[in-house]
Amino acid sequence: MRRSIRNSGIVCLLIALVGCSTSKVFVKDGIQFTNFEADLKECHKNAAESSKYYSSPSPGYYGGSGGLIGAIAGGIAVGIASGIARANKETELAHTCMENLGYTHTPLNSKDVEAYNDLKEPEQRTEFLQRVNAEIKAGRYVFDKKPDTSDGETN
Repeated sequence: MRRSIRNSGIVCLLIALVGCSTSKVFVKDGIQFTNFEADLKECHKNAAESSKYYSSPSPGYYGGSGGLIGAIAGGIAVGIASGIARANKETELAHTCMENLGYTHTPLNSKDVEAYNDLKEPEQRTEFLQRVNAEIKAGRYVFDKKPDTSDGETN
C-alpha cells in the first residue's frame, strides 16, 4: 500500500512537470519526447530514493499549554512541513539531474505557456520544445518582461 501511494505521488509529479499547466519547461538540443520522458522518470526515481530520508529541520517544541490537542496539532504541522520540505528537495534533485543530462529548465513567455498547454500529442510538444530551444540559442526568444521593482536609484 505504501509503495502504491509513493508511486502515485511520483506519477502526479511527472504529470505536473510534463503535462497540465506549466510555465517552465526543459529544453535540450535534439530533444525527443520519449528520451525526455525516460530521463525525467529516471531523475525523479533517483531523487525520490535520495530524498526519502530528508526532512526539514525540527521547528522545536509544540506542546505549549495546548495539552494533547496542541501536541497532535503540532505533530500534524511538523509532518506537513516535513512532507513539503521533502517534496521540494526531491524536485530540486530531479532538476539538478536533468541539468546534468544537458537539459535547461527555462521559463516560457505567457503566450507560449498557453500554446504549450493546448498541445496534447507528445510529437507536438517535442516540436514546440525544439522550436523554443532553437529560438533561445539564437537569441530570438522573447521572454516576458519582468516588472521593474527598482526605485529608479542607482548605487
